[in-house]
Amino acid sequence: MLRKLRADFNPEYLAAVFDVAGPTFRDEQAKAVTSVRKFDIKTQTFKDVDYLGYKAQRAEMPHDLAQQCLIYGARWKRIAFPFWSRRA
Repeated sequence: MLRKLRADFNPEYLAAVFDVAGPTFRDEQAKAVTSVRKFDIKTQTFKDVDYLGYKAQRAEMPHDLAQQCLIYGARWKRIAFPFWSRRA
């Protein structure tokens, strides 16, 4: 697929972005927040709701998808594309 994209579009630059697992600066910022104001479109008013944290409502990434991310990173390295990873 990557080779086809390069052949079809001949990009000057090419990059891939992967979200590295682990805490982020947003997690630290979120610790200081206990509630947020949420706009209710039906009543046209703001309501204070408890803030549960950054990505608190997000489901965990499925294990098989996480394994695929590792494979893609290895493939990028193997086909000689620059690959850089860091925790934000």
